Amino acid sequence: MENQQDLKTNFENRVHQLEVSMLRFIRTPEMLKQHNDFSIESLIDVNDVKDLMLPFYTSTGLGVSLFNKDHQLLATVGWQKICTHFHKHHPEAHQSCKESEQFFKKHFEPNKAISFKCSNGLWDVAYPIYLDEEFLGSIQFGQFFFDHEPIDKHFFIKQAEKYQFDQQAYIEQLKQVPILNQEKVDAAIRLFISIVEKIAKTGKL
Repeated sequence: MENQQDLKTNFENRVHQLEVSMLRFIRTPEMLKQHNDFSIESLIDVNDVKDLMLPFYTSTGLGVSLFNKDHQLLATVGWQKICTHFHKHHPEAHQSCKESEQFFKKHFEPNKAISFKCSNGLWDVAYPIYLDEEFLGSIQFGQFFFDHEPIDKHFFIKQAEKYQFDQQAYIEQLKQVPILNQEKVDAAIRLFISIVEKIAKTGKL
């Protein structure tokens, strides 16, 4: 069995490999200026980035999504079914998703990752993408629990009752939500932040 140091080293190696593989997908700011198109779709080849999200999710356990400046979803891997199959299909529960979106938009600023625990009881982290002070979109990680805080199963049972979800199916999806330590989450976020900062400053790596 791998010890903690081996696991950490293996994770860091995977992070490095992923970062290196992204080099060929970044477009230059000159391309944007020529077309006067300051959009995330013009900056990054979305399909190729989506292909890179899977090894990232496999390595970290964190779902990751890319949104444009209008919060339209461009690519996603690993979003939890407790949200996609339950919360987003109930008007009141989905309102929590909208509250998270508004919270992030209100607090976005360059070089700052934002953590938020939604009223549905799950953590998300978002990081904004800027180029020449233009907001282009965001990268969002989620949904997960931190391993240092207990999971209140009774809260989710009550929530299933409140929204008339199939309780057994809902709790089964609750069990699939990853429980991550702070170090692992921070390492994953640092990977994407390093990429985004280089894009924002130079348009290339």
